[in-house]
Amino acid sequence: GSVQLAMGMQIQERYLFLFSDLLLVTKQKSNTAFKLKNRVQLCDMWIASCVEEVAETTRPADQSFVIGWPTQNVVATFPRADIKEYWQTKLREYINIDKLKDKDKEIQLKVAPRDIESVTQNVCQVAVNNLTEAKDVLLACLNQLNIS
Repeated sequence: GSVQLAMGMQIQERYLFLFSDLLLVTKQKSNTAFKLKNRVQLCDMWIASCVEEVAETTRPADQSFVIGWPTQNVVATFPRADIKEYWQTKLREYINIDKLKDKDKEIQLKVAPRDIESVTQNVCQVAVNNLTEAKDVLLACLNQLNIS
């Protein structure tokens, strides 16, 4: 579907094509032709509502949300609020389904807090996968290090 993608001060007209494991970001060349701009695996994507933190131009919050992947965060603005809701719901659903395929792959993440007053360095260790959020890591480390 048709969407405006905002990166900083720049706004571009694009078309999105959603597949079960992939999002294609394209530019329309003619009524039947599109030029591929980005090909993003859904397992590498995230969505968020922090529109004002990504775009330097004002975007209508009821029609916009953030789409991100490792090399870019963009604010996607849709023609109407219901279209935005549809895309946001479908993207979240497809991203979660795709990420579930790799949920059993974990790594051990070591977090060393920097405390100027402390001489001893405690290290927090947390098992993370592609569904783990930063807030989960933070809560686990606060708990492990007995910080309230």
